[in-house]
Amino acid sequence: NEGNGRMVTTLPPVHIALMGIERLVPSLDDLALMLYLLPRSATGQKLTVYTNLIRSPSHEGDGSRERHIVLVDNGRFALRQTPLKESLYCIRCGACFNACPIFREIGGHSYIGTSGKHTPYGGPIGSVISPALFGYSEFGHLARASSLCGACKEACPVDIDLPKLLLRVRAGKLYSSPTPKHSKSNAPLFLKWGLHFFTLLATRPWLFQLTQRAAGLGGKIISPSKGWLHMPAITGWGYSKDFPRPADKPFRVLWKKDQQSSSPPQQHLIPSSSQSEPLKSGGSSPPTTLLEWFEQELTALGGKFFLCDTNDLAPKILQFLRENQITEAQTWSAAHLPHGLPAYLEQNGIRLTSQAHPNLRLGITAVEYAIAESGTLVLPGDKERPLTASLLPEIHLAILDSSNILPRLPEALRQQEKIKAPVTVLVSGPSRTADIEMTLTIGVHGPRQVVVFCVANPSKEEM
Repeated sequence: NEGNGRMVTTLPPVHIALMGIERLVPSLDDLALMLYLLPRSATGQKLTVYTNLIRSPSHEGDGSRERHIVLVDNGRFALRQTPLKESLYCIRCGACFNACPIFREIGGHSYIGTSGKHTPYGGPIGSVISPALFGYSEFGHLARASSLCGACKEACPVDIDLPKLLLRVRAGKLYSSPTPKHSKSNAPLFLKWGLHFFTLLATRPWLFQLTQRAAGLGGKIISPSKGWLHMPAITGWGYSKDFPRPADKPFRVLWKKDQQSSSPPQQHLIPSSSQSEPLKSGGSSPPTTLLEWFEQELTALGGKFFLCDTNDLAPKILQFLRENQITEAQTWSAAHLPHGLPAYLEQNGIRLTSQAHPNLRLGITAVEYAIAESGTLVLPGDKERPLTASLLPEIHLAILDSSNILPRLPEALRQQEKIKAPVTVLVSGPSRTADIEMTLTIGVHGPRQVVVFCVANPSKEEM
């Protein structure tokens, strides 16, 4: 989202990419599904601000001259043969982090091994992956930092059963055939005996009910006037926390009494379709054309949209430059811009260059395709279409032919065979971040503004 990923794959002459072997997908259609799942599950976006589709080194123009990809195993193949193999489905979206009540309170820096080593994987999924990849003796205890509430499983877009995997880690079941070193749980002795005692009570209804009654009576004797039991400091919890006093009467007793005293439930009739009023849609009316859909999504991302025809495109762009006091800009080659536009701008005092420079405030590009559902611009990069024009200046001005607007991401990815460029970038709004500051910050490692001048072509705008 920030744009730093674009920078490290564009500006340095050598690009080295590291990837776990489980991140491979068979086709562009599968990639489209992943690009849908990741931002929706992580931040609620329809698509991340920047997605780079990199095919080869950029031998001419800007972009890395060398590209190397390192496929990392590091225990992943071995993990496929264990009871924890389901954890390899993880797409690193972070949905379980956001849902976990424990992780939200303690953060990722608390996930530390017994010898003080930090693990790169936090949260519920990290409590499974870290012991599996880096050692049960070092990180096996992390699985106990979980309430097993199941929120992580409900939030997971690929339906990993994290509570089940966390229990397997707690029990030491990391391998298909137990070994003497890893076959036993790392739970403290008092916890093991406590769970055995609870199992004894919970599997015998009459004994469980008797224990509930005894706990309620004991709590009333110990704390007759307060709803809390003070815990001794020796427990560790007693320094700052108290325990709620057990209920005088178990819920089962209260429920039975309530059912006996309540009247029979009344039947609430559901009105038929002829009796009910039609639903009224709130907000703005839905778009009826691809052009309207794209404009709606782009402006929702903070982009600016200007509609014009072929004759007034150049004058409107010149007016925009003058209003923003811009006299120099980086552009693509004239062959990839609307006919006559570069010459018109230069005749009116705008200096154009294809070379990046830190003092340039604006870059001008065309758009190969646009994606209506997410307000995304598809930009190729090669010698005549420098990637830096849409990356380094604080304002990115893009020129779009409305006939090149596609409805959704899969259709755009299928067009990649027609784009003969080593790199294609999908841009969805201005650069943004909120990772550390916890407030939305625009233009960190990329343009602060994305401005689209769209040339209307009504023949292909229908939804």
